[in-house]
Amino acid sequence: MTISTTEILILFLSLMGPTKALIVFAGLSASLPAADQRRMAVKTVIVASIVTYLFLWVGDAIIAAIHVQIPALKVAGGIILLLFALGLVLGTGHKDEAESGAGDPAVFPLAMPLIASPQGIVILITFAATFEEQGRSPAVLYVALGITMAVNLVSLLFGTKILKHVPPAALQVVMKLAGILLTALAVQLVFWGLLDIGVIETMGDAAH
Repeated sequence: MTISTTEILILFLSLMGPTKALIVFAGLSASLPAADQRRMAVKTVIVASIVTYLFLWVGDAIIAAIHVQIPALKVAGGIILLLFALGLVLGTGHKDEAESGAGDPAVFPLAMPLIASPQGIVILITFAATFEEQGRSPAVLYVALGITMAVNLVSLLFGTKILKHVPPAALQVVMKLAGILLTALAVQLVFWGLLDIGVIETMGDAAH
């Protein structure tokens, strides 16, 4: 399984970026003073960062503890990513909205599940375990995740201004385009997992 730094960053931004969170944040914070909006944005990114970095840090340990093999994780991660990507492309994804009285919106739904998304966490664990298996340094994963969270923070801090120039409809188009790319990557993840166990050796070699 070989994936470039650029591909990792694009994947992280697609799964844990601000596209969906920005729209919800704008609605939740519209009536708040500017200072409260900034506090909500900062808290959202801090909580999301803690959750995602935790899973990235202990991902390989989690896999070892539950005795799941890396090929199975790649296939499972690919299937979950595929379902998510098809939801983006076909417009069948679930809406993540805050419930009245549900608690702090910076934690739910903004930090989780909009930024620290289930599919993003699965990919983090998959990459962490795979890099450990291959003896590769996970530094690129930590840097890519840091860039993703920085993009989230800037996007939320200037969210209202961004949406004045970029209508929600345009963001939906971006999400659909990202869904198409993620669909291909999801299938590739499944191929890599099946290649590891020799099921599609010829197809796997062709893919590389």
